Amino acid sequence: MSQIGKFFTETGTGTVSTLSGNTGAPVSPIAGDIILFGLGSVDVTPSSLTLNQLNISVAGGGLRWTTVTTAVLPGSGDMSVNNGYIIDYAGLSTLLLPSTSAVGSIIELIQLDAGVGSGLVIDCNGKSILDGIDVATSSYSYTNIYDSSGAKVDVYGSVKLVCVSADSVWNVVRVRGSNWIAA
Repeated sequence: MSQIGKFFTETGTGTVSTLSGNTGAPVSPIAGDIILFGLGSVDVTPSSLTLNQLNISVAGGGLRWTTVTTAVLPGSGDMSVNNGYIIDYAGLSTLLLPSTSAVGSIIELIQLDAGVGSGLVIDCNGKSILDGIDVATSSYSYTNIYDSSGAKVDVYGSVKLVCVSADSVWNVVRVRGSNWIAA
């Protein structure tokens, strides 16, 4: 990505004379501003001290992923927006919808096969989850299913939620597994 504009340093200001994107072509500012997007960190490093060039890179992109190996998330227990959670716990893990969320925020959850009795519970935390059939106002849950011989019947459930009304309503846009229960 490239842009032309001003930048600030610890010792003052400077001027960016040219900013070029990944293809090498110049990138023009919009309304005088250049904005870097990304979910990761922004890293600015000197490219050539003699030419006063900087390399700007944005690490990451997409969702941040967390593996959950406990019954609840550490801290408040609230999930974070624009995060994915891989549940790898031998019992039921309970995760709370975030207290605040903007329209378009995303949460994805994947339940691994951690054995009989493993599963996840999404605590609605005062919010609603719409899944196309039901409205969950208390919880939305999935439990791995095994038959009497211990063979897997329905395991590895997953769900993608998108916030459709700020701080209050989430919609299921993708689900895998037949054992999801809205309560």
